[in-house]
Amino acid sequence: MDSLIKETTPQLSRKRTKQKEDWKCNKLKKERYTPKEPPNLRLPYDHYTKAYRCTSLNHTDIIAFNKAFYKKTYKIYQDNFIINYTKVTTTQRHRPVNHRGNKKQMAVTYYARRGHNVLIPICKRTLLSILALKKGVLNRNFKPMGEIAQENRGGRRKTQICT
Repeated sequence: MDSLIKETTPQLSRKRTKQKEDWKCNKLKKERYTPKEPPNLRLPYDHYTKAYRCTSLNHTDIIAFNKAFYKKTYKIYQDNFIINYTKVTTTQRHRPVNHRGNKKQMAVTYYARRGHNVLIPICKRTLLSILALKKGVLNRNFKPMGEIAQENRGGRRKTQICT
């Protein structure tokens, strides 16, 4: 009797299989982390100093850096990408004037990849224009060195499969 029961293909079975990629919430999630516009090849600043080398990036470097960022449409992947290309350090000196002043606790340096293995320091606006992002995306991603981003939204994440 057991030999009569056979597993059928999804096309022949009566019960529909889950197609999570067709769900409305997953379509919106994927659309949220896809590029809205192509990268801006005209950089906002012409920096070429010791601190920033924005003008040393050429068009192919900008397009390759943008494609690497949008290679996967997951929030965690993109957050870790940003963390890999930023360096966060604590501020060394606080110089208040009349008991007012800059109360920044950290200084952030942004980098872009030129060629295969050369990291170039760039300014924040250049990074935002290359990745076609808004400044709020960068502000939430700062972690101490070596720490990766984790998903904290939603409920129990250990048993859910990330789609």
